[in-house]
Amino acid sequence: RLVKCHRVENSSMWSRYAEAKARLMLRRPDGVRPVNELDGDPEVGYVKTHAFLDQQCLEQLDPRINEHFLWHGTTPEGAIGISNSGFR
Repeated sequence: RLVKCHRVENSSMWSRYAEAKARLMLRRPDGVRPVNELDGDPEVGYVKTHAFLDQQCLEQLDPRINEHFLWHGTTPEGAIGISNSGFR
């Protein structure tokens, strides 16, 4: 059950992500192996968050580089730390 949800945006962190994504696409012009195929069994291993996203959200993701939205929960202190410093 979802109790509360906050969206946190950090423009400098987003810019770093976009730059890293562009570098990855240059290194892998033919794409990468899909997530569900990484363990050798393509019938399992799908990213569960996809089932909860609408088409508009899914269209923002680039499957060529296994780009996915992942959700997690954290404490208020953890959220502040992530928004200030990223994941360390």
